[in-house]
Amino acid sequence: MSSQDNSLIRTLWNRVLGKSHGGRRDRYEVFGWKKALVAEDFVALYHRNGIASRIIRIFPQATWGDTPQVYDETKDGDEDPNSLTGAWQRLNKEKSIVHYLERADRLASLGQFGVLFMGFADNAELHEPVQGQAELMYLSAYGEHNVTVQQWDLDPRSPRFGLPELYTLQTGRSTLSTKRGATKSITVHYTRCIHISEFLDDDEVYGVPRLLPSYNYLEDLEKVLGSSSETFWLTANRGILWSADADAEFDDADLAKMKEQAEEYEHQLRRNITGTGLKAQVLGSNTPDPTGNLKNLLAMIAGTHGVPQRILTGSEQGELASSQDASNWVGQIDDRRSTFAAPKILIPFIHKMIKTGNLPEPQGTVTAGWDPSAGLTDQEKAEIAGKKTESLAKYVMADGAEYVVPIREFRAEILGLSEVSEYEEDPEEDDDLDEEDEDVQAGFRGAQ
Repeated sequence: MSSQDNSLIRTLWNRVLGKSHGGRRDRYEVFGWKKALVAEDFVALYHRNGIASRIIRIFPQATWGDTPQVYDETKDGDEDPNSLTGAWQRLNKEKSIVHYLERADRLASLGQFGVLFMGFADNAELHEPVQGQAELMYLSAYGEHNVTVQQWDLDPRSPRFGLPELYTLQTGRSTLSTKRGATKSITVHYTRCIHISEFLDDDEVYGVPRLLPSYNYLEDLEKVLGSSSETFWLTANRGILWSADADAEFDDADLAKMKEQAEEYEHQLRRNITGTGLKAQVLGSNTPDPTGNLKNLLAMIAGTHGVPQRILTGSEQGELASSQDASNWVGQIDDRRSTFAAPKILIPFIHKMIKTGNLPEPQGTVTAGWDPSAGLTDQEKAEIAGKKTESLAKYVMADGAEYVVPIREFRAEILGLSEVSEYEEDPEEDDDLDEEDEDVQAGFRGAQ
């Protein structure tokens, strides 16, 4: 099934949207909402509507704003160039990996899906599977408006049943300009792509475009803003009514002169008009206030996408967002990282890099994700550190605590640290340190 077929299905379904009163009333028609939406509609709204652009950008930017961590069971750091972590840091720096992952994530959310195309230096054709070890040369991100599924796996016994086999990518096509760069249509095998689709419902390929649930509200937002601006322009200065006395007499020359002066006044070429037997009446102005409608629409849009309104509109730049808003937002991004970005984008990419030799073979299980504290503010980090310190002090001063909760378990489960300290100590000093610790601990207990 092609993307056009899928759009057709949505078109047929959308015919029933907005129907009421037994089909006699069509709210979508009355409200001026478009029923059948295609990928290009979302792309156009993204480029022309500031709030729509913010909605599309804010999630990927927050998700990929911090570089994810990649390591195996050795947990060797980036200081070891031969470790998985060190190789990942180097590859990310050389190829701007996170930058392209964010772009692919953003473009995928515009439509029902997107792909991250990986250009490998292998000897196979692009429509053939990647063969063996192949250096990653470049990355490219494509949204649905530039991608077509050309061939599907239709074998019910295949683990990829119902998934794309071949994609057709349209390169060099910009939606913002009629000018074209080096455009070319290429057919690529799925092993050269990472398929990205969020908000999946009844299949594994086509998700729900991020702007779809709020599309009507975003259109209404443009209507309110555009109409209120136009109304302001038309009614801010309604002009002047010139009326003549009942007994005033004017010939054609007088009328022509008055018309000329009135036009010059309208275009601010003069600020006074002379004449006899005339009275001027300023018509005044009456501009409507759209604030109420705008607030309601912004509240609906923010609620639809689960973004605190202050963060959506960027008001935190001039006024600090409430701590509750910031905390909820950080939690939402953490959830998106753990349930979507890591398992559906980052980890498949890492495994592809390992399989093609761009990253070394891991020692045991590969872990890829973000530090849970990455999105916390300095104040929140300080509060957490204070609570951990308090817990540690209580643990140290509690008689027999190490028998109920061993030190390794306390470090891992309570403090969130590794079971054993990563800092090396001089073995000859350990005994002295242990004695000092016992003296200090005894002192704490004595003080109690």
